[in-house]
Amino acid sequence: MELKQDIIEKMVNCNWFENCGNRKFDRFEVVFMKDRQEAVERISSLKWERVCLQKNNDVTVYLHKNYTEQYQKWNHVVDEISRVI
Repeated sequence: MELKQDIIEKMVNCNWFENCGNRKFDRFEVVFMKDRQEAVERISSLKWERVCLQKNNDVTVYLHKNYTEQYQKWNHVVDEISRVI
């Protein structure tokens, strides 16, 4: 499975921080940091690493249960994304 160029471009050009400071999230919990240093410390923590790993596992399980064909290609896709992005 090959990554399509438009998906790569969307990921690279995404404004990842466009909603920083917006406190009107209702779909998930948001924790606001007091400054950049606190944010850097949090995303460097073991707790954050575990959260990311759990979410990655959630996606993998979802694909396995609902999209068998895509699941078979998932590791290749993740490797490709890591290499390109």
